[in-house]
Amino acid sequence: MGNPQQDANAGDHATASSDSPPPYTSPTSTTQANRFSFFKSLKSGFRSKPDPLVSALCHAAMRGDEQQVSGLISQGANVHGRNEDGDTPIKCAILQDQAGTSRLLLSMGATTNKLPPLFKAASVGSLNVSKMLLDSGEDVNEVSKSGDLCFIEVVNKGNVAGVRFLLEHGARADASTLAGGSVLAQAVKKDQVDIVHALLEYGADVNSHDVHGNSVLNIAIQTGNAKQVKLLLEKGAQTKPATILCTTILEYTINKKRLDILRQLIAAGVDLGLADAQNQPILIKVIRNPVLKKDDKLEVLRMLIDNGADFDATDITFGLPTICHAVETASPEIVEELLIRGAETKVRMLGGQTMVTYSIDVNHRNHVKTLLSHGVDVNEVDGLNRTPLMLAILRLDFNMAKLFMDHGADPMADVNESAVKFIKTLKRRDFLEVLGLTEEPRIPRVMGGSSAGPSTTEGHAPDVPPPSYEGAAGKA
Repeated sequence: MGNPQQDANAGDHATASSDSPPPYTSPTSTTQANRFSFFKSLKSGFRSKPDPLVSALCHAAMRGDEQQVSGLISQGANVHGRNEDGDTPIKCAILQDQAGTSRLLLSMGATTNKLPPLFKAASVGSLNVSKMLLDSGEDVNEVSKSGDLCFIEVVNKGNVAGVRFLLEHGARADASTLAGGSVLAQAVKKDQVDIVHALLEYGADVNSHDVHGNSVLNIAIQTGNAKQVKLLLEKGAQTKPATILCTTILEYTINKKRLDILRQLIAAGVDLGLADAQNQPILIKVIRNPVLKKDDKLEVLRMLIDNGADFDATDITFGLPTICHAVETASPEIVEELLIRGAETKVRMLGGQTMVTYSIDVNHRNHVKTLLSHGVDVNEVDGLNRTPLMLAILRLDFNMAKLFMDHGADPMADVNESAVKFIKTLKRRDFLEVLGLTEEPRIPRVMGGSSAGPSTTEGHAPDVPPPSYEGAAGKA
């Protein structure tokens, strides 16, 4: 049998437990906190508790107290040990730029991981330690175990002061990795403008490449850093080499819609006559670019033409001039810009049409008006033996026929004979009047009473066709 007193105590404890409220649980998810606690516990489980002597040694090293460092080491403090943050005494001394304690610890056998002490110090900007190590005979062009110069890793770390210090003391600014990419290319790719400036100042090749063959200028354009692009151009970066995508730097910049960088390239004298791998002139590439918006196209077009791009250039594939590509794909504003610049208009589209007859075929009425307003020949016969007026008549498009007549179309031209016969057969007085082919003048309608003259029941012919004609024109 159990002890009655123990049973009573157990009963009281159970009652108290059942009566107590459940522990408070945060309404937010604790998954992230649990994950953090798990990894923290896991990490602390693998790390042994720091030796008090090592912790004291680290603090003394950070303060630069050489006497205490010597005393702690003589008492058995481990120079390879780690403090509560996982740092070694030499790392603590370097981070605080303590040259004296760094020298003392190194003389006692302390070592740094990954990078030799000189480059470790330079990578964190500890220049006092760096100078001490150089004075003690460290090699500024030391090679790492991987075979690359240790200096390259310092550049990757991004400390400008450390990089400049090593360059001032003989580090190679034109260094390359084992894979073949220049250290300058790496700095450009990381957007380290100040380091790029330092490398160029100490003789880095401004036309070097990365491991894939991209020039440093092209890499800078990829990063979109206009300041970096300007610096490279000022230092003589070549704009002619193509990218690894077989496009010119100019085209690549336009595709990226970096008009600020485009202005810099133009100011630097980039060749606007360069073509891509398909030998397509740059203006045609801009006009046919599916990414650029209309306003961007117009701005780029003006920028290029203002700086000497040939607005009459022809593509290598079909021999079509620039304006034909504009008529095919662009807005009337693009066509008008080329016409204002003086683009040749006696040209043929791929199917033999003139620009006007092509625009009628594809129902680009705005192009028609733009072309006519800039003096394109309204009577020019295309390769299919058609004139604009003929097409308007055959389509029963009164407004377009009137537009062509207003711009000097000749209905009596031989090529228009069949179209005129067609409209006469239909007895469309409105068309005949606008074409000037009526045999007698119209009798005006008499308003407000009868007339002694001939009957006017036929009425006044309208200036525009009724809706039924427009429907017929659409079907035609």
